[in-house]
Amino acid sequence: MVYSQHSGVLPAGRLPSALGWLATDVTIVGNYVVAGTTQPWQIKTLRALLGRPEKIEINRFTVTTEGLKPAVRMKWRREVLNSAAREDVWAEKLVPGVKGFDDLIRLRWDVVVNAVKEAR
Repeated sequence: MVYSQHSGVLPAGRLPSALGWLATDVTIVGNYVVAGTTQPWQIKTLRALLGRPEKIEINRFTVTTEGLKPAVRMKWRREVLNSAAREDVWAEKLVPGVKGFDDLIRLRWDVVVNAVKEAR
């Protein structure tokens, strides 16, 4: 749950967190969502957000003072973002009838930002 001054507690599904990851450590390549990391907590978080990856590759190992750290690359079908977009309440409020992630990409984000500013 996320707290908002104006609306109390807002429901927070998987999509807001997934969008944050897309802005940093995750990318879309064709019809796949791809993430690479050496951190076990990131692997756990991404699995919680996106489910079990379709493919997991270990590219190399890095030797650290803590031991060996695998460089892991994970791939999911892009559909995981579509299902997250369809199930999130706030996405439905932004885009009534949202059918998938592409509907959110096509949003005029300047309108969304202005609506948030006006709500303050």
